[in-house]
Amino acid sequence: MRPELDGRPLILSRQVRGVERVFACSHEAAALGVIRRQPIAEVKGLAADGRLTVLPHDPDTDRAALLQWAEHCDRFSPLVGVDDTPEPDSLLLDITATARLFGGETALAGEVVAAFARRRLRVRAAVADTSAGAWAVAHFHGAFFIQRSPLLQIPPGETPDALRLLPIESLRPPGRTLTLLHELGVDLVGQLALLPRDELPSRFGPELLRCWDRATGVQPEPICAVWLRSEFTASWEAEVPTRRRETVHAALEQVVEQLGHDLRAAGRGATRVECRFYCLPGEWHGDRAAVRQGGNDFSNKSQAGDMAPPSSRALVRFVIGLFRPTVDAKHLLGLLHLKLEKEQLSGPVAGVEVAALETGPLVHRQLSLFTRDTADDNGQPGRHELEQLIERLSNRLGRQAVLTVCLLPDAQPERAWRGESLVGGPRRKRAGKPFAGELPFRPLTLFSRPLALRAAPSLHLPSPEDEAISPARIHFDGEEHCLTESWGPERIETGWWRGRQIARDYHRVETAAGRCLWLFRRLDTGRWFAHGTFD
Repeated sequence: MRPELDGRPLILSRQVRGVERVFACSHEAAALGVIRRQPIAEVKGLAADGRLTVLPHDPDTDRAALLQWAEHCDRFSPLVGVDDTPEPDSLLLDITATARLFGGETALAGEVVAAFARRRLRVRAAVADTSAGAWAVAHFHGAFFIQRSPLLQIPPGETPDALRLLPIESLRPPGRTLTLLHELGVDLVGQLALLPRDELPSRFGPELLRCWDRATGVQPEPICAVWLRSEFTASWEAEVPTRRRETVHAALEQVVEQLGHDLRAAGRGATRVECRFYCLPGEWHGDRAAVRQGGNDFSNKSQAGDMAPPSSRALVRFVIGLFRPTVDAKHLLGLLHLKLEKEQLSGPVAGVEVAALETGPLVHRQLSLFTRDTADDNGQPGRHELEQLIERLSNRLGRQAVLTVCLLPDAQPERAWRGESLVGGPRRKRAGKPFAGELPFRPLTLFSRPLALRAAPSLHLPSPEDEAISPARIHFDGEEHCLTESWGPERIETGWWRGRQIARDYHRVETAAGRCLWLFRRLDTGRWFAHGTFD
């Protein structure tokens, strides 16, 4: 639950097939009968006093909040990280060497739960031999749902046995693998353990076994520690809170320049930057004392070491991602202004803070002496300008709107790639790319879904070896096309363990108008589809 909501029921929503549904909810909302995947239209009338708060689910904001909370767990462990998933919801702490300082693992975990409870945040904590095992227990173990216990410790060496009673989702296998396991009746980890281990990679792919081994400790899974934000943070506090945009922009420019100076001195460049505006209530008309009374939400700790009490300030924050590590204050300021244009400050600004959430080694490039470093030898945009374009588009449209293509070892074309964000966030380990000579000939544009073609039942594609066959005609893109050339077929089939078998014969064809299409015929039905275009 977010502390600033003061106990109001909170719901996070997400669009699922055009319908806004519940993605997650607070304990107060669950007590009213709210459940996951329930349409938002059905839950808006559950709160009698109308205090039900519905906010859109934003994975970037969640990750930024988790990174912020990770910094306050450094007194419990020197190694604190955020789970590396597209939608993170957990903090990972290595307490191997620090538990004895708190009286044992159970006592340390209890201190963590109590620290968050004092901030009015309810958490579930699990202690296990591996980070993946602790994640599985914290999310799916029945003790949290039946006994309502906020803490569960798995004795050393018993993590594999504890996992056997958990659903197969606790291993976090890929979505397609999870669906296939359910279709085969494998719903629990214990049922998976009964299958021959050597046959799992060929039936379900290598990722399932890798997830299982990480949870049981057979394969190590290191925790990627977060950078302490206090190392690269710059802030500004107003003498008198202001609503003037000019003053706010000048303050933002000042803190960004200070952040760039600190990063340059350390030889680091920012790849993810968080900007925070601390605003007082809109009706505030107080003096300087009221500003100081609020304080920073997370900059202070009490003498007992607990997290600071809730602040009276409203917090407006956003995160920008960058393609390459940079300390260019002018460039960072331009990206922050793009985000600021879409934000509405809730009241007078009392403070501004900018922090480098993630950094990387600073790369120095030598510029051209006699020509501007704006284009390559072929007249194309230079690397620097291309990187800036990617960053501006990603921060204006969203990280998931500008992607790079990563190849995957899959025969089915629509599953042979995945999109990854180019800016910000942890980069996944990319699949190994084959040499260019080994890549099959593929179209420049692949349709999201194959398009069914209308053609004569006796459709036969002409080939260079058979010139006596008349050109075939197909209806595609609202027009009738005459096919004059054909290359193929290339047969693509999937294994039986993938569920419904895919068997297709692909042809590269050319029309009389000069268009080059990628067609395939389903071997089970004989129907023809268009899957891409080489134009």
